[in-house]
Amino acid sequence: MSTSGTLWTTTRVLSLVTVAMFCLATWGLFARYERWEAVALGSAAVGLVAVIVYWLAARGGGEPVGTATWNAFVHVLMVVGIMVLLLVPTLERWVDRHVMGA
Repeated sequence: MSTSGTLWTTTRVLSLVTVAMFCLATWGLFARYERWEAVALGSAAVGLVAVIVYWLAARGGGEPVGTATWNAFVHVLMVVGIMVLLLVPTLERWVDRHVMGA
């Protein structure tokens, strides 16, 4: 399986940007920076784009379809989980009470 080419390079760059943004969001959370949620949601959005590009690269690069699809599915679930946790008011309040309230 080849991991060279534009799609793989884009996947790597987007993945690194996603991790860096989540680190920034985590720092903002514990530093009580009011915009940490926006950064976390932006990170999730960039991560979703990275997953889509990964899936395309993996399928085009010869990775078995089931493996690429499973990996993408698991990562999409994580991104959706983060978005739900931060966008559903009841869950957002839970985060505020349990994480920000400490």
